[in-house]
Amino acid sequence: MDDQEKRLEEEILGDARQKAERVVARANADAAAALKRARTLNERRRTKALEQTREEAEHHAENILSGIWNEQRKMWLMRREEVIRRFLKGLLDDLGAAPAKSPERLASLSTLAAEALAAVPAAEVLVEVSAVDLPTVTPEWLAKRLPAGRAARFTVQASSGIGGGLKVASADGRFTYDNTYAARLARLEEEFRRTLADCEK
Repeated sequence: MDDQEKRLEEEILGDARQKAERVVARANADAAAALKRARTLNERRRTKALEQTREEAEHHAENILSGIWNEQRKMWLMRREEVIRRFLKGLLDDLGAAPAKSPERLASLSTLAAEALAAVPAAEVLVEVSAVDLPTVTPEWLAKRLPAGRAARFTVQASSGIGGGLKVASADGRFTYDNTYAARLARLEEEFRRTLADCEK
């Protein structure tokens, strides 16, 4: 092989080497770019997964806190109802235990009778009272508590279901008014609830 052939061979080999190096370099660059893209994509996926997990954890925590708050509220309402019931029962027991003809019992009975008679506009009136109050609540006593200018005839009877106060009804049953201690306190119970509800605002 002469010098000219040898140089030609070297040139061909050198040119092939350069092309191979460029191909390898391009392949390495493409591989590096693909790796970078894959890492970026994986980082995005990881970040998204972390955000989603964080959101789910926050939502779960909110649900737990909401459940705790609801349970606390439920327990508070149950306790409030128990306190109201105990208070009203104690009050009812105290009112019912007041001695016959005591000033407190007579004053409350007079007020309750006037309210009930004003609510039942009838000429024939049936009045039910506790046996304890039967000697007090006479037709004459009731007549004094009618609204001015009105007259009525009364039938008064004792009822074992009444601890204090009275029930008034027209003889034909069209009008009734329960102004017993129990009924008054039942109406007060609703007022207590509304008042307590207003206090929470």
